[in-house]
Amino acid sequence: MSSASLAKPSHTFRIYLDGLDRLPEHLKISDYSLIEADARAALDAMKKPVPKNIQGRSDKGQDIGILHPGVVYITTHKHLFNFAYLCQTDDVPTEILPQVIWALEWNVLALVEAPVEQLRSIGHILPHQHGEVARFARYFMTLNSRRKLSAHILKPEVDRPIEALRHMRAAIQADGEQATRIGKPTDTWQGNPGLHIDYVVALARSRTDDAEAKVALSRIINEPLKNSQFASSHGAYSNVAARFYLARVLRRLGDIEEAQKLESWLVTWFKKNPMKIVGKTLRMWFSTDCDPSTDPVYTRLGGDEWLKGRTTTFKTAQRQTRTCRQCSASEPSITVFQCSRCKYIFYCSPECQRAHWPYHKEMCKERAESLKKVAEQRKVDPKAAKRGEDWIKWRDSNHPANNVCPMHALGLKRDPSRGATHIFVKMVEHVPSAEDVLNRFVVVQAGVFKISDVQPDIEGILGLNKNELPEFMAEISAEFDAGPGKHNDRVGFFDLMFSLQPGVQAYIGYMGIAKTRLAHVPYDPDWRAMMNKKGDPPEPIMFVSGKKDAEHDF
Repeated sequence: MSSASLAKPSHTFRIYLDGLDRLPEHLKISDYSLIEADARAALDAMKKPVPKNIQGRSDKGQDIGILHPGVVYITTHKHLFNFAYLCQTDDVPTEILPQVIWALEWNVLALVEAPVEQLRSIGHILPHQHGEVARFARYFMTLNSRRKLSAHILKPEVDRPIEALRHMRAAIQADGEQATRIGKPTDTWQGNPGLHIDYVVALARSRTDDAEAKVALSRIINEPLKNSQFASSHGAYSNVAARFYLARVLRRLGDIEEAQKLESWLVTWFKKNPMKIVGKTLRMWFSTDCDPSTDPVYTRLGGDEWLKGRTTTFKTAQRQTRTCRQCSASEPSITVFQCSRCKYIFYCSPECQRAHWPYHKEMCKERAESLKKVAEQRKVDPKAAKRGEDWIKWRDSNHPANNVCPMHALGLKRDPSRGATHIFVKMVEHVPSAEDVLNRFVVVQAGVFKISDVQPDIEGILGLNKNELPEFMAEISAEFDAGPGKHNDRVGFFDLMFSLQPGVQAYIGYMGIAKTRLAHVPYDPDWRAMMNKKGDPPEPIMFVSGKKDAEHDF
């Protein structure tokens, strides 16, 4: 690869470190021009002999011995190493992938082998970190470096699964040692499920021990996770990935009948949930470890035509919400059922439904009454009933206007507390001719306001009495915060939706965004462009009181 082929990518680089819900402010990725310069220099360094006998000194001039080669490289290619360690693996440009892999390999070696004072000299261990704190910092950086390194070398363009397995075995061992030091169970599946999944996938793809892979993959499918936060955010991925690779392992072991059962399950699941697994992951699954032209799952789905033609519809979006509201278990790990009254919330068992009832009963009553009103209206005014039915489905849907757009507009990444002091407001219009429910309402105006500034406006829209809003909103947020685990793993925010059209009842909700998602999704100032799947972006909203939009007032 020539250095001339390096080109500045057009997208934003996301920072991701496993184990951090909120990223420290000082973690920044360098400008790409600096990363590019280091990547060019790394091409030469990769061809030359490893540096030896270079004497090192600390910032205070103290002798810290002959520098570990990794420490030398980190010093001379600091922007590349910083990028390799911080950048989410999906965002690394293909043109510098070899240099990023090289950087992570040397970063791991330095973290494992270099003396503490040398790691302190390059900032891997901070001045105030000593003893167990310094040990944990070393463990944390090594674990993240190994996982990213493994993810990169499992990519189709690299495809070195045996090498990835070596790093994942070392990561599993280090994680067990860390768990023992702090007195926690060493069972990685229950203690660190994300790491366990990475290891088992590398094991299955390496083809080094299919019997062990079969046991490990079967456990992921059959043993529910106790970690409700991971189960909620990654449970479906873990279960589907395990079934996907187990089908291949079973074929190699000669158990064709059981493999075919899994393959049929996968085909049905992918058809019902085409967007649940991101495209990059699907391309990696179907283009490695098997010829895609003969893969039984890929060919039955329709191959490249299916992969390229996947779209989100109301039905596929709603399937992503099929998670037990009490314990966060989700399909396909378990089977959930819908609350028969509100026809919105899901539970995995009658026990979970009863436990969650104190937090659900008010919302359940409100939604059940809305559904009953629509059913009665359908007898006398089918057109108005259709609008009301569409409205209930749209406002409760997993639409970008109802989750990711408010997150960006409110600036929750910068200041999560704004979820309690500010409100996202959107005015909508009904589009009855739209084929899919997600397109049957368009947001025509939207904005962010400080709640105290527009209290009279909101009370007027909702039909509340004067000064009734604070108590009303407190009840909504209290129900959310009192729910099982919600206040620990999510950031809540208020969302007001209304229309000037008759039959669309104004609605205020208190939604939640997972802290992990908030930490790792970069802020998008162009959130208005995502509001409507079809149609123009919404205009700014203006209240009767004349209060100004507070989106950028921090």
